[in-house]
Amino acid sequence: MRDRTGRSLRELAQEINVSSSSLSRYFSGQAVAPWPVVVALCRVAGRDPRPLGEMWERAKDAPRADGAATPVPAVRNDLPHDITAFTGRRDELAELLAAAREATVVAIDGMGGVGKSALAVHAAHLLTADFPGGQLYLDLHGFTPGREPVEPAEALRVLLAALGLPPGGIPEGVAERAALWRSELATRRAIVVLDNAVDADHVRDLLPGAGRSFAVITSRRRMVHLDGARPLSLDVLPPQEAARLFVASAGGTRPGDVGEVLRRCGNLPLAIRVAAARLRHRPSWTLDTLVERLREGELAVADVFGMSLRQLDAAQRRMFGLLGLVPGDDIDAYGAAALAGIPLANARALLEDLVDVHLLQEPAAGRYRMHDLLRQAARAEAAAADPVPAIAGLGD
Repeated sequence: MRDRTGRSLRELAQEINVSSSSLSRYFSGQAVAPWPVVVALCRVAGRDPRPLGEMWERAKDAPRADGAATPVPAVRNDLPHDITAFTGRRDELAELLAAAREATVVAIDGMGGVGKSALAVHAAHLLTADFPGGQLYLDLHGFTPGREPVEPAEALRVLLAALGLPPGGIPEGVAERAALWRSELATRRAIVVLDNAVDADHVRDLLPGAGRSFAVITSRRRMVHLDGARPLSLDVLPPQEAARLFVASAGGTRPGDVGEVLRRCGNLPLAIRVAAARLRHRPSWTLDTLVERLREGELAVADVFGMSLRQLDAAQRRMFGLLGLVPGDDIDAYGAAALAGIPLANARALLEDLVDVHLLQEPAAGRYRMHDLLRQAARAEAAAADPVPAIAGLGD
């Protein structure tokens, strides 16, 4: 088939998107080419690959002349670099590692900047040896400022290419790509990290089917409509873990009150890392200097929440802004209904919507509160909206 193409090794490698070294092994008989490569080669040669199917089945199952097994193509490891100074999350990490032995899909949810991606990538690195069929990572850009989310069709193309399928072996339709993706994963034991998903519909076609592969999804939205996914929700760090993260990220201790720094960061891992990075690159600063800069509003984490707000409809966004003006620690549905001037049932639905996207917390049934950093974003939202009704006493 190679001779019939009339192409050189280098030309073929470029045309069917397979490395020259891999093609060399296939053509020399050191390894049996994957079927998609055979199909792509036939396409270039202008031949029907179907008559070769039975021969290929015999070849891939036959031992080599030297008695060794046919070499397996190298697996892909696309995982990002494991985060420096990963701290805390002991219980959540243990739950995620245990789920890899028992479940097919885990969906990690939490507010922006809470450390979902860091946990998923760290766990995937620890699980590499348990999933020798490949370690794949794809950022779906569901909440990336300035980026449109990656559509399922494009995500499947990237994932199938990561498994070694040439462009000619990847079908056009989403349903066909999803079926091929599940078929490929069924023969492997791979871990797939689908980071930064918008919602359940964004990832439904990207999940494994039969087989022993494992998918980890991260999203700011709870995957309540994703059947079979085991949920894992993240909150801000406890004070001791937050302090350890800050010290490790800052490169050591400095004079001053670390507790005030953490309060200004709301124990949010992203905010802590941003603040610690500023301190680390300014040797002359004390913690008091950092607190002063934080008080002046120099900690830029507003963009983290901006993408979450753009996912809200008008009613949800109005409720979010109003809640930022509530005095006191929390509010119930009756207070929220009075605040917004809407029926109680509508207020409850909006509150639950905000809880599902982690812009609001429900520490006790029927009581709702907002993280301090989110409260700042909510007040800014309210200031830009229409005048709001008087709210004195609603937080009592």
